[in-house]
Amino acid sequence: MGDKSKGGGDAGGGGAKANDVFRDPFIRYLAYVGEIGRSLSTFSCPVSKNLSFFTGLTSTYILADTVRTGYMAFKDNQGAGKEDKKDDKKEDKDDKDDKKKKGKDQKKGKDDKKDEKEEKPPPPPGPKPIAAAFDRYTWHMLASLLIPSYTLGGVRNGVDRFMCFLKVPRPLRTYAVAFSALTLIPLIIRPIDMLSDHILDVSLRKIYSPPPPPSPPPKEEEDDKKDKKKKK
Repeated sequence: MGDKSKGGGDAGGGGAKANDVFRDPFIRYLAYVGEIGRSLSTFSCPVSKNLSFFTGLTSTYILADTVRTGYMAFKDNQGAGKEDKKDDKKEDKDDKDDKKKKGKDQKKGKDDKKDEKEEKPPPPPGPKPIAAAFDRYTWHMLASLLIPSYTLGGVRNGVDRFMCFLKVPRPLRTYAVAFSALTLIPLIIRPIDMLSDHILDVSLRKIYSPPPPPSPPPKEEEDDKKDKKKKK
């Protein structure tokens, strides 16, 4: 879908990123387990040869985050619908009580209540579950797979060629390539996450993101409307 982990603007529903466990900086390392396995694949240890284990962890992390994001968007939309129904019931009760009351003071209080209701802006529409899940999945394709793979793969190839140019022995070259890729991972997580957010913000999120809520009218216009109502 914290850091970029906490930064950026998830149009699809990562609205509460501060509470998003899967975007936590430490949990984000699960997205790079596959790259860690590739960096260790040059060694002869049996764990490093089993790349399917590392890629399976990364795929599970991406799938779990995508499903959770869609479910949270669905849950938020249901909660917003229930709150709207409760507000409508309260407004109906208030209207009935106002009709039973008599007197000029009571009428003024009723007008004030109507003005307060008009001043309240409507709540912004929540993200659709499918759009939220699609946004998070697309983000992971960029931030967890494509960009890290090209970045770390280029670093490994560059270090290997540089070591070959220096005629460094193969055992030392193998350690240098793995060490360079592993030490680079903590430094690139946040920038890649922010870059992925920016790419989506200027492209796909403009298509399926909800429009911004309308800005409230200035106070001067509201005062003019109140004066006109009082004159009538």
